[in-house]
Amino acid sequence: MRAKISERMQPGVVYMTFHFPESGANVITTDSSDWAANCPEYKMTAVQVLPVEQPSQ
Repeated sequence: MRAKISERMQPGVVYMTFHFPESGANVITTDSSDWAANCPEYKMTAVQVLPVEQPSQ
């Protein structure tokens, strides 16, 4: 996924909309669930952001 670097976000924070299936956000979510409601944990996932020379295929 493409990232846009912005000073609007705090260091160490990545934001991505997950409301639209075409965004592909669920590719990076985990199988973890909320302990109280057993709802999928879509709002918190560890990611690694790296610069690349060219887009992936």
